[in-house]
Amino acid sequence: MNIFETTIIKYPFEILKVQKGSTIKCQGDNISKVYFIREGEVSVQEETLAGDTLRLKTLKRNECFGELELFSSLDCKYNVKALTNCEIVCFSHEDVSKCMEKDFRVAKYLYQALCLKLESSSNCIVKRYTRTLYERLLSDILSNTDNGVYKFNKNDLCFKLSTTLRTLNRAFKKAQNENLICLEKGKARVLSLEKIKLCLKNK
Repeated sequence: MNIFETTIIKYPFEILKVQKGSTIKCQGDNISKVYFIREGEVSVQEETLAGDTLRLKTLKRNECFGELELFSSLDCKYNVKALTNCEIVCFSHEDVSKCMEKDFRVAKYLYQALCLKLESSSNCIVKRYTRTLYERLLSDILSNTDNGVYKFNKNDLCFKLSTTLRTLNRAFKKAQNENLICLEKGKARVLSLEKIKLCLKNK
């Protein structure tokens, strides 16, 4: 749904033009607005206690952030960074709450946004704790090898496997040391799919 087709656009708003790579919100910031993405993409990230950065979700056009703080009054729980040049429209929590009372489409939009983020968070937790990263990497290699070659983008793979670049590199190194793959630039030659299957079966 296009949020800008609802009555929310009648309320006072601020437009932010954000450059690619800029930090929009940091963990611990106070948030008093809901941010709707009119153009561009942002990354929602979490800083772990170990100092690593986990990329949790990518938000695109017509998606939003800041709605969790609208309902909970918490400070910002995540870092939000611009993946592209962005145009973001901001409404105060007070005005968003008023609009929700008058336009069910806005309430439905925010409810759906919360549900999607809760589902994404649950999937992230499941991925992180039901299998080791090494097992998840081997499973992904098994599913996405074509003619003996596994192609990957490390940043995308970190997001997909819910991990950090440093931890992913260790998993790749382990797979190479066990003679399962041979790493090349931007890809890996898979030495034995059967060994990978056997490795996963024995975990």
